[in-house]
Amino acid sequence: MILATAQLSANEPTPDLVRNTTHRALEKAGLASAHGVLLFLTPEFSRLTQAAVTAAAQAAQCTMVFGGLAAGVLTEEGWTLDRPAAAAMVFGGRASLQPPDEENPQPTLSYSGDWERPWDELSSSEQTTRFGGVFSGEFSENPVQPAVWQCGRTLSPPRAGVQIGGARVEIGVSPGLLLLTPPVRIESASSFTLEKLAHPPLGSQSAFKSLLRHFPIQVPLHQLMALVAKAPDDFDAFPDGDYRILPLVSANSDNSITLAGETLAGEYLCWARRDRWTVPKDVRRSVDQIAARMADPAGALMFSCIGRGPFFYDRDDVDLCVLRERFPKIPIIGCYGTEQIVPKISSRKGFRHTRNSVVMALIAPSGT
Repeated sequence: MILATAQLSANEPTPDLVRNTTHRALEKAGLASAHGVLLFLTPEFSRLTQAAVTAAAQAAQCTMVFGGLAAGVLTEEGWTLDRPAAAAMVFGGRASLQPPDEENPQPTLSYSGDWERPWDELSSSEQTTRFGGVFSGEFSENPVQPAVWQCGRTLSPPRAGVQIGGARVEIGVSPGLLLLTPPVRIESASSFTLEKLAHPPLGSQSAFKSLLRHFPIQVPLHQLMALVAKAPDDFDAFPDGDYRILPLVSANSDNSITLAGETLAGEYLCWARRDRWTVPKDVRRSVDQIAARMADPAGALMFSCIGRGPFFYDRDDVDLCVLRERFPKIPIIGCYGTEQIVPKISSRKGFRHTRNSVVMALIAPSGT
């Protein structure tokens, strides 16, 4: 298995920048051509995505170019945000990228640019384990048209999936959360507004009063998250349970709380906290967990939220640093997006969408 990455940035987005990035990755790998290319580009490439993807395919002499636009890109060399940049990983030797095979138990690397989450209708029934990222293009004051590519061409709708041939993949997820309360039942909710929660034997309480039972008013709301699931035992496998992570948007004058997602009466909710002390500990837990299953990987993938990384850590990406420190000699590629595609680790089947998390995958030759 041969893997290598490269990352280049410039003042202007051009196909030549992508071509040079791919050539540099091939040079590091000692390859004249590749069996697959993972390619992630910053939003500045939104108006010339097909030309950029074609440049990578020509440079690698390979049509299996997979990836998409992202808020930012990263490799083991570092990260780039707010500047035109390209990141590429080339696959050689026995490693390759190939179309998904439903009979192959290998996890499917998936990427989407659709804010409507086009795989939601599949997530409850599909047996495929998916992992990866989503970039909707709506992360700033200047949204861009999302783009995803596979087999060297951009796709509509913007979603794609590949499997890594000749490889074994181990996946870890870091939500970066500290669980602070047991689950309580949601008594009433309307769309994004959480209204009342059940607190036996006290009866129902408004969402904001329920929150104050556990947190002093001085705790910044942006550090608090609502974890929502269909049943209380869905939290038993925390942090790998099948729940939705909904950041708090606002506390309202009627004592309701606005969340960054919808909830339903009858679902269950736990309060959790995310801050600069809880997140690194959780990242190390996740890295230790997958390292125990794969001690000598050949490479790694990392899909982070735009709400994590340098914006969260004040111009550094501690999540990436933890992965590099544990595996200092392997190539790493990834990107920052608006959502993450997470396998349902507790059941080992299906997947879900989440935010503010980091999905990491270690790659090693199959049979090792």
